[in-house]
Amino acid sequence: MTKREAMQVRKANIGRYIPLIVFFSLSAFIIIFASAVTDAVSYGIRLSVLRVIPSLFPFFILSDYFVSTVNIPSDSLPSRLFEKIFGISSSGLGAFVIGAVGGFPLGVRCAAEEYRRGNLTKEELEGIVGIVNNPSPAFVIVSVGCLMLGDIGLGFILYLSMLLSVVITGALFRQKRHKSSFTSVISRQSFDLSRSIKEAGYSSLAISSYIIFFSAVVGALSVVIKSEAVLAFLSAFFEIGNATSRLAVSPISHSLKIAMIGFALGFSGLSVHMQAFSLLDTEVRKGKYIIMKLSEGLLCAVLSFVIFSKFVL
Repeated sequence: MTKREAMQVRKANIGRYIPLIVFFSLSAFIIIFASAVTDAVSYGIRLSVLRVIPSLFPFFILSDYFVSTVNIPSDSLPSRLFEKIFGISSSGLGAFVIGAVGGFPLGVRCAAEEYRRGNLTKEELEGIVGIVNNPSPAFVIVSVGCLMLGDIGLGFILYLSMLLSVVITGALFRQKRHKSSFTSVISRQSFDLSRSIKEAGYSSLAISSYIIFFSAVVGALSVVIKSEAVLAFLSAFFEIGNATSRLAVSPISHSLKIAMIGFALGFSGLSVHMQAFSLLDTEVRKGKYIIMKLSEGLLCAVLSFVIFSKFVL
């Protein structure tokens, strides 16, 4: 055996133990810092049970009803504008509206349902998931603006900035497809309340699991990262609820705080993205989706900062 081959064998042997090392390291961390991790998990459970499930569950059923019964004419002005700006069939307009009004992950769930019924192509589904998975106006305006920042006007600025960033990103990533490639016949089915309730329950539990997990991740980070500003910034990449609540009380300048909250709202965090992927019936290009959400986060941060600086400061 040559020296090179012996080195490759040693690397392979070491590689076998890496999963075991990671397992015991994480187990030891959870045991040693059990209090912080447990508090974080408890926070995630409270957030899910008291706020997320009550707000999402009825909208899940409502979005099912919308997809099953509401038909927006393809020759209407909103439909033509939607196709012109995003290059996506007007069948996706309902998902865009639900995502903007009801918040995540309702827009993705609605888009996935349209795809399942044959009203959107896979390419259109990949293009639309990046612009329909957004925080609701209730969360941005009331929870963040009014309750966290103490100014409902800031909530409106953040929500307007988020919507503008979504439209700009969608236009930049516009589907390069001809009109003839769009689906012209929309298949509607009767609304099944029993199925809708059951699927709403499953979806609510799945989403709660992601929130609890990423709350635990943020709790673990808080053990090793003592700077609230740094922790709040990192939280923006994981879970939006933790990020916005930490940023709202972080000791940074008000304009920078608004910009960072804008990024958190636009990007929305890995927890939200994994929730979206779990609701899709087919595999989509995750790289494109993440790039679109990062673009929305950066644009929302810039727009929030500019609007806040011009009209508030």
